[in-house]
Amino acid sequence: MGVSLLTAILLVPLINLLVSGIGETTMPTWSIRHVVLMGRSLTFATSSVGIAMGIGCLSALYSFNRKGSILRTIDLLVIGFAFVPNYVYAMVWMRSFWTLNRVLRFTSFSIPTQGLATSIWVQAMTWLPLCFILVRVALSSLDPVYLEASTFMGREHKPMQKIVIPMIMPSIRIGFWVLWVLTLFDYTVPSLFAENVYVMEIYLDFTTHYNVTVPLC
Repeated sequence: MGVSLLTAILLVPLINLLVSGIGETTMPTWSIRHVVLMGRSLTFATSSVGIAMGIGCLSALYSFNRKGSILRTIDLLVIGFAFVPNYVYAMVWMRSFWTLNRVLRFTSFSIPTQGLATSIWVQAMTWLPLCFILVRVALSSLDPVYLEASTFMGREHKPMQKIVIPMIMPSIRIGFWVLWVLTLFDYTVPSLFAENVYVMEIYLDFTTHYNVTVPLC
């Protein structure tokens, strides 16, 4: 009952939007441009979150059960970086790319400062602190009994692959999909690096026509 009610609450506004759009405009159809933009948006969201979650998982697993003042300092820095807005990361990486290209100007190699690949990398670095924190929280919530049992299994049984990773995998999946949805609906980083995505098209069309059904047609 609760799931049905929640589904109805989420779907009724969307159905109403599509029905009203059909009455005011032509039948919704997707042009080649819309398909390309949606594919670009899906690639941007999947790649950036995948890179961030992969690096975050590896970093959290490496620092797991390791002690030291340096690691504690890194943990505090990562927590602080998680609150930095994505446009600040974008400006920092813009400056970094510019500096690196000046260093590499005497070679035949240069780093692209615009485009999809650059946007993916910057967005991944934006989510990296949060991915690290999510995995660390998942690791800290593990029952110590399982961790103690894994220490007696020996290296040949690969306790990290057989015990730790499977137990935190649900948290990793949830974190991945939450960040994926947030990335799919955000255009801040792509717009700063001259890359158009589908959600940006919606905002641009709406500001032009003041009709939310136009971008869907």
